[in-house]
Amino acid sequence: GSTAFLPKPFCSKVLQNKVRVALEVRQDARFGAGTVFLGAEASERVREANEREQELHVQVENLKQSSEKLKQSSAHDLEEKGRRHEMELSLEKQRLKQLQEKVELLERQQQVKAEKEALLQQQVGKLRLDLEQSEQREQALRSRAD
Repeated sequence: GSTAFLPKPFCSKVLQNKVRVALEVRQDARFGAGTVFLGAEASERVREANEREQELHVQVENLKQSSEKLKQSSAHDLEEKGRRHEMELSLEKQRLKQLQEKVELLERQQQVKAEKEALLQQQVGKLRLDLEQSEQREQALRSRAD
C-alpha cells in the first residue's frame, strides 16, 4: 500500500497513532458540533426564557398599574357615593323638617279653627238666647197690649 516505504514497526505504530488521533479528532469534532448545536439551542432557549420573563414582568407591571387604578377609582367612586348619600340624607332631613313644620302649622290652624268654631257656637248660643228673650219680651208686650 501507501505505507510500503515505511518500516513495518514504525508504520504500524504511526498508523495506529494516526487512526487513534483521527478517531479522537472525529469524536471531538462530533462532540464539538453537538456541543455547538446544544450551545446554540441552549442560548436560543435562554433567549426565549428571557423574552418570556420580560413579557411576564411587563404583564405584572400592567396588572399592578391597573390594580392601582382600580383601587383609586373604586376609592373615588366610594367617596363620590358617600358624598351623594350624605347630600341625599341632608335633603331628606330638610324635607322631613319642612313636613314637620307643615304638620305643626296645620295643627295650629286646626286648633285656631276649632277655637273660632267654639267662639262662633258660643255667639250663636248667645244670639239664640237673645232671640228667645226678644221673642218672649215681644210676646209679653203683645199680651199686655191685648
